[in-house]
Amino acid sequence: MRDVVNVLHIIDSLHIGGAEKSMAIICRNLNRNKYRCIVCNLREETRLSKSYKEKGIDVISLNKGKYDITKFIDLCRIMKEKNIHIVHAHLQAAKILGILAAKVVGVPIIITHERSTNQFLLTFPFSLLFTFLYLFVDSVISISEHVNDYVKRKVIFSTEKFSTVYNTVDDSFFKLASKDDEENGMMIHELEEEKNNGSILIGYIGRIVSEKGLIFLVRAIPRIIEFEPNIKCIVVGSGKDEKRIKDEVEKLNIQKHVYLAGETLNVHNILRLLDIFVYPSVYEPLGIAILEAMMYKVPVVASRVGGIPEIISDGRNGILVRGKNSQDLARAIITLIGDPRLRKEYAERGFETIKEKFSVENMIMSIEDIYQGLLEKKRVTRA
Repeated sequence: MRDVVNVLHIIDSLHIGGAEKSMAIICRNLNRNKYRCIVCNLREETRLSKSYKEKGIDVISLNKGKYDITKFIDLCRIMKEKNIHIVHAHLQAAKILGILAAKVVGVPIIITHERSTNQFLLTFPFSLLFTFLYLFVDSVISISEHVNDYVKRKVIFSTEKFSTVYNTVDDSFFKLASKDDEENGMMIHELEEEKNNGSILIGYIGRIVSEKGLIFLVRAIPRIIEFEPNIKCIVVGSGKDEKRIKDEVEKLNIQKHVYLAGETLNVHNILRLLDIFVYPSVYEPLGIAILEAMMYKVPVVASRVGGIPEIISDGRNGILVRGKNSQDLARAIITLIGDPRLRKEYAERGFETIKEKFSVENMIMSIEDIYQGLLEKKRVTRA
């Protein structure tokens, strides 16, 4: 196609997470008459990479190990073969390798997408490494003002390159008729029966890792059961803390009330059934799972940490509690269980928040403005 800009999106892996979902929305919604998106997955093929392809997005999976440095050579080759005009790098390994490869090959525009506030990256020698790498970057996009402030501390140079573009959610990408998702279908049927029998369904969707604070939700469950015995807590996701969570559930003897559902692409089937969504993060760049819950009009209880207050205004469109505090979580959840009217009010206001501040249209318009501004500034030839 004539005059089409070739954009290479590079990401560490294509497992189910906020970065992967956000990148999918960008690739799917950019103006295809102007931009051709190619995704380079540094690791192995996954269910999600197959879903990208089903939606018409070109995906190249390198199938290389985490520490395989030949990925750098592969990236250089791909950038040359595909005549890449813009490299858009997501997550840490993708940024390091992508920036260096783009500089070696001579890609005109280099963009990084910042989604983390890992304090480890502020320490030496990583702070020095990123300060050096970002000298070659043309634009640094952060998913929240909280992340933007963090990145400005991570690198030492002019802040003109920085901008904030909020994440968004687009459920149509993840409404996949997965042929191998029979277990998910059985679980949904069971949850529907629970709801029909009067159970209150509380849910968490996300990675099961320590920074997500799921342990504090589990420890809040016994107090919630005292108020409302007929509750179920559905945990969707996977991660290195799964055993710790299972052990805590058994220790508290709440197996009948906590359902560990594992990982699924079809989160919309679960969200539509939930009465309350809980996100107890210890730290959080923004919280894409919160946006997904709000889109499905589920009232949210979340920690007052990181970028979450940029989504939730406490007492207006949800409830914010102190991080690492099971008692606060229990109190907030009990408040919503006992007040259906308040649940409905927060759900409606949350949905309005998505439409006004976190829409797909807003995100895509901002990304295209950044792309176009850099193309004009650098006078990129698209032949």
